[in-house]
Amino acid sequence: MSYRLEVVVTDDGSCCESGTSRSRRGAVVVQVKDVNNNAPRFPDCSLYSPTVMENENVGTTVIQVVALFFMGGFGIG
Repeated sequence: MSYRLEVVVTDDGSCCESGTSRSRRGAVVVQVKDVNNNAPRFPDCSLYSPTVMENENVGTTVIQVVALFFMGGFGIG
């Protein structure tokens, strides 16, 4: 199972002499490799507020999240 997320990024135009903001579209594909009947918990979700600098290299990691889920039976995975 996979999900395709359409992402739109926009700057505020402060980087350009014209002051014109620019935007670009892209896609993020999330592949789900295991379906679980229990909803995941994101223990640090209040800390997630990613920012990307305009001059970052393509392929730079923007955010990494932690999800905990109960598999049933033993432990957290």
